[in-house]
Amino acid sequence: MTTSNTGTGDVDPEVRQELERLRDSIDNIDAAVVHMLAERFKATQQVGRLKAVHQLPPADPAR
Repeated sequence: MTTSNTGTGDVDPEVRQELERLRDSIDNIDAAVVHMLAERFKATQQVGRLKAVHQLPPADPAR
């Protein structure tokens, strides 16, 4: 698997396929990270509301 040095942008089809596979994997990982961050944000919002209702301090240094 090698690329052409002609500067025309021609890439071995096997290399292009591997790049696409890796990029798809990266896209899937990115989507999972965004989902996990969204779930974390929901949980932290709930913690904030619970602390406010029960007049607890916003920070927990021991944690």
